[in-house]
Amino acid sequence: ISGTSAGSIIGAILCTRKDDELDRDLRPEILVHKLTCFSRPWRERISSLVKTGSMFDVDEWLELLK
Repeated sequence: ISGTSAGSIIGAILCTRKDDELDRDLRPEILVHKLTCFSRPWRERISSLVKTGSMFDVDEWLELLK
């Protein structure tokens, strides 16, 4: 299973959870909180890209996968 962007997060979730955990975690009301990394304004993302070389905070992404 692979994906890009949000698809990579979903792929990681699918590959690291048991069936009962997937039933619990793959509900829209849960996923909306897991994908908050995409809600930052583009201005902040571009600023981060210029300053750090990345549009997203790695630590934030790792926390979302827990």
